[in-house]
Amino acid sequence: MLEMSRNFCELSKLYTNHFDVIRADTPALLDRVYEIRYQVYCLENAFEDPAQNHGGREIDTDDDRAAHVLLIHRESGEAAGTARVIFPERQRPLPVERILDPVGQRLFRRLPAQTTGEVSRFAVSKAFRRRRGEDRYADVGDSAPRALAEQRVMPFITFGLLRGIVGTCLQSGLTHTTAVMEPPLIRLLKRFGLDFQSVGGLVEYHGVRQPCVARLHDLIDHARCERNSLWLYAKDEVSRHRDHSLGRVLARPV
Repeated sequence: MLEMSRNFCELSKLYTNHFDVIRADTPALLDRVYEIRYQVYCLENAFEDPAQNHGGREIDTDDDRAAHVLLIHRESGEAAGTARVIFPERQRPLPVERILDPVGQRLFRRLPAQTTGEVSRFAVSKAFRRRRGEDRYADVGDSAPRALAEQRVMPFITFGLLRGIVGTCLQSGLTHTTAVMEPPLIRLLKRFGLDFQSVGGLVEYHGVRQPCVARLHDLIDHARCERNSLWLYAKDEVSRHRDHSLGRVLARPV
């Protein structure tokens, strides 16, 4: 167990050496976010209509109430991936609410409306992932030779986006997060100790998807108890927001 913990710590340090996760809060950074989304959602997958997204940028009506994170490859400066957290607004339902079945709608109404957000537009650049079937989320695989240290962290490329999402949710005071995910992403998150619960049944939305929800406290607490590689990488992000009410509960020393 001690040896495994050391390996996880080493992996976390290696990851930080090669990748940085930042908030995309300037026009220039947001442009990079929208460019990756256009590549993944309009060109590689027919999720969104390229004709409706001009200038090679994918933008929708929920971007104005969302916080965006951007994963940067330190050596090249390239944007490796992006994701966003949509915040609740009284007069605007979250996107997930528009596609829930009746059972899901009843379950969703039990959630705290003012502190429930939605994670979406989770995308990794084609140059930074395996070109293999369903593995759109995890991991890299271009053919260029890489240093051994960088090769070790590539299968964990989504760590940066997950860390950015957690930090954004904590900083914003969200208690619950929802998402509409396909099975490969749900399996990936479970590997990292992030267990989302189904809200209603499967829906047809960019393919077959499962609306899910999780209490932020439970996600972080479970990852902390497992002391896996994701937790050892993300725990500093949790501690950084300990002054918030949720962060104070979750950021206990390990």
